[in-house]
Amino acid sequence: MKRRRELAARWAEAAGEAEKLTAAWDFQGARKALENVRFEEPELSERLARRRDELARMAALKIKLIQRINAAQPRLKKSDLGLRGIGGEVVKADEEGITAKLISDKTETLAWSELGEKAVPKLLQYAVDTDKADDCVAAGLVALSLGDSASAERSFDQARTLGTNIEPYLVPLAESLFSRAEGLLQAKQFAHAESALSDLEAKYSQLPWLAANKPALAAAREAAKAGILNNQEAENLYAEAARLFAKRELFDVKALVEKLKSDYPDTDVVRRPGRRPSVLEMQKAVAGVPKAITVRLDGKGDFKGIQAAIDAAPSKSVIEIEDNGPYHEKVLIPKDKCELRLRGKKGYWPVITSADLPVGERSLVRVEGSGAFLERLVLLHDNPGNSLCVAVAAGDCRVRWAIVHALAGNGIYTAGYQRKCEWEECLVTAGAHLSPPTAMRNCLFVGSAEAGRVYTCELADTHFCTILARLSLRRGPPRLRDSIFGSPYIDNPGFLMENCVLLAGDVPEESRRCFKADPMFVDPKNFDYRLKPGSPCIGKASDGGDIGCRYTPEIIELCKQALELRRKGILKF
Repeated sequence: MKRRRELAARWAEAAGEAEKLTAAWDFQGARKALENVRFEEPELSERLARRRDELARMAALKIKLIQRINAAQPRLKKSDLGLRGIGGEVVKADEEGITAKLISDKTETLAWSELGEKAVPKLLQYAVDTDKADDCVAAGLVALSLGDSASAERSFDQARTLGTNIEPYLVPLAESLFSRAEGLLQAKQFAHAESALSDLEAKYSQLPWLAANKPALAAAREAAKAGILNNQEAENLYAEAARLFAKRELFDVKALVEKLKSDYPDTDVVRRPGRRPSVLEMQKAVAGVPKAITVRLDGKGDFKGIQAAIDAAPSKSVIEIEDNGPYHEKVLIPKDKCELRLRGKKGYWPVITSADLPVGERSLVRVEGSGAFLERLVLLHDNPGNSLCVAVAAGDCRVRWAIVHALAGNGIYTAGYQRKCEWEECLVTAGAHLSPPTAMRNCLFVGSAEAGRVYTCELADTHFCTILARLSLRRGPPRLRDSIFGSPYIDNPGFLMENCVLLAGDVPEESRRCFKADPMFVDPKNFDYRLKPGSPCIGKASDGGDIGCRYTPEIIELCKQALELRRKGILKF
């Protein structure tokens, strides 16, 4: 492709004036302009000889056209030749142009270069004898030189039917289409370039020119495919950035926007600002967002320990763990650390464990600072004593994509009557005491009744969950929807239970569209709580989908991680 561009530049420099004259219908002048042109490159020398022959044919056709216009009886009208402007009668044609007497009695001369695109087909049709192959070839060359590829192809096809070998005259068509494809590549319009190249190969598959230019064609196809792939990757990044931007997840948006700007600067996503939100708009929105504080055991992050990073971090920081650990330490988010985000970096599932730590009263993870957000973590409390795996003592805490495992049922505790505590897409293998107003969405609580109980109290919102432990409903009006539960213990007349399935016990009379049944899980021993075909839970949820935990990509990944940790003996369940 580089070689082709170099040759094209050499041709444009040497033959540029001739091509300008050709576009103005001055074919004789163009041929004279090429008389002293010489090339050392064989490809250009061959092209020069071919072009001289083509210009001679076009000049002869123009002379024939002039003669026919002048000999026409009665005189031709401007509309007969597709000439633009006010109507009138053609009185003369010569090398300079066509002269007409207008209906206003004024005389008008239009230069050949001023005739307009619509005139080309009519002029050629008037000059060409379609039963003469030379005329058809010359008409095709003129049409092509004037930018009318469709007329050129029709003329060449007619010449072929008359028995003429038109392959030498198809080369300019192929060259033109290839140049168009290269222009599209340079303009970063990769899909259009790919389409043009496919069209080129389909139309001229038997042309020797195609075989001679096979390496350049292959390179162009690879460039188009790479560009399309880059565009698609950029589109995917943009879609994720826009989704997170709508949720105001600005820390994640910042990383995606930086990747778009650094890795995909020439893609439509970045270059064209018409999208909403645009990349520039998102870039401005995250300009003040600080970078994450990193934790790595190998010392290549900002800190080697999680608690050390928390102690040093100001409020509203993101602490990102860039390996799988394990981290043998207990973690406290203190009261003075508000809106702190602790998470595993995408692609990692850091293990925080109490294994090998002294038994004590302090929980593995304790949240006292308001607005904390825990994400993509594996929390293993193997040495609990009387302490908990996760204890939330402050409001507005959010836990997402976490595995929570604890021996002796000491799992999760949230203090009562805080502002809000949300659990989203988590896998919990221990009991939990969740006080109001806790919200659980799309979670798996797979601890047995012996391992602990799940308490949902005032204003608790449980939606699309699978909770195998015994359910105790006390105080306040909890809302339980579209979920699968173990046997309930109800000491609360104000609860709301809709579209739920119970594994055991009696269905409360106050419930709506609830029933007792075997959900028919696929493979509970391996954390596969999807539903087998024929399950009574299929299609019975309020949205027309299935009751119980929905197996999103994140839930599937959680279960895979749990199985791998169990295989390694880290998670004992």
